[in-house]
Amino acid sequence: MKRLLKKITYRFFNLTLMIVLLVGMMFGFTNSVQATAYLAGSMSDTMTNIRDNTAADHSIRWTLPSGIDFDITGNTDTMRVDFDDTSGFTQSGTWQTTDFTLTANNGARTLTVIAVDQSAAPNIDCAAGVTDDEVCIAVETDTHIFTIKPSSGFTATTADQYFVFGILGASGGTGVLTNPNVGADGNFVTTLAECDEDAGPCTTTFTSTHSGSLAVDIELNSTDQVTVSATVDPSITLTLSTNAINLGTLATGSVSSQTMTSLTATNAVGGYSSTLLENNDLRIDGSNNIDDVGIAGTIDAGTEEYGMSTDDGTDGPFDIITDADCASVFNADPITATAQTYAGDTSGPVAGETTTLCFAASINATTAAGSYTHTLTFVTTGIF
Repeated sequence: MKRLLKKITYRFFNLTLMIVLLVGMMFGFTNSVQATAYLAGSMSDTMTNIRDNTAADHSIRWTLPSGIDFDITGNTDTMRVDFDDTSGFTQSGTWQTTDFTLTANNGARTLTVIAVDQSAAPNIDCAAGVTDDEVCIAVETDTHIFTIKPSSGFTATTADQYFVFGILGASGGTGVLTNPNVGADGNFVTTLAECDEDAGPCTTTFTSTHSGSLAVDIELNSTDQVTVSATVDPSITLTLSTNAINLGTLATGSVSSQTMTSLTATNAVGGYSSTLLENNDLRIDGSNNIDDVGIAGTIDAGTEEYGMSTDDGTDGPFDIITDADCASVFNADPITATAQTYAGDTSGPVAGETTTLCFAASINATTAAGSYTHTLTFVTTGIF
């Protein structure tokens, strides 16, 4: 009987001990392991260049864990971006506020960087700013850690939403962040972390309470680039409104005039230039011609003279004088056997520019009777 009672007591004790151990293990593990919240998804680093040994801009995005914001309540929060410094990224130059951009609340809130401190052990204190959207950046030059700290007047961000941190390592101020100099294509890990004041302390020591990491691919020998090429054939057209100018029957008491237009279209990057020249004077034979007007002169009734003007006064000056309306006072220049400019535009390609030319002539009492003619040649040149 005693043996039976002893056996029952022994088994009951062992069963009780096992239950106590199991319960102790369950509660012990639950209470002894401190959970670290990881940054939520959407961690990324969009770079302007992934070539090795090349400076690049970075647009780094991360989302805070559920219920977590970025604030100054209690111990001030800080966030940091830690680039691979063992065999990876390098930095140089002096970092300025213009080297950084930062948005919060899923892009709805723009934060302003008001101060930057860089050294092997930078100061991450951030005094009160003018607004409640201001932050400071501390750059650890030997480990390539960029720490973001809000000013003492900062208003908390919205929880659960993403940040976008821009490091303008190639196009900002004077700070430069250079990709790793690799011997082969490879991945490089960047660590993202927040020191949350709820778990603290963050005032003097960075304690990683929420963290995550991402990888970027660095390519050797420019394998990240594709060259796209295309060709646009050069083109130019000149359209004259007429091939015959008829000044009619000239009389001593009036000035005869006639107009025509010159239309140019070209895709030349330097625009175009239009010229004309004559084969000979306006004449009936070798010895009888109508005199040319003087340079920058006028065609006057009762005087034997002939010339032309252009209405293109915007893009000049040209060899041919400008006259806007081909009426009343007839401004004119002589037409010569040497090419003279009458229109043009050097600002770039033109879809179609029209220039109006005015021809005018008058005679005196001794002008020989006859039919006067000459031929003009127009040339428009594209500046490609």
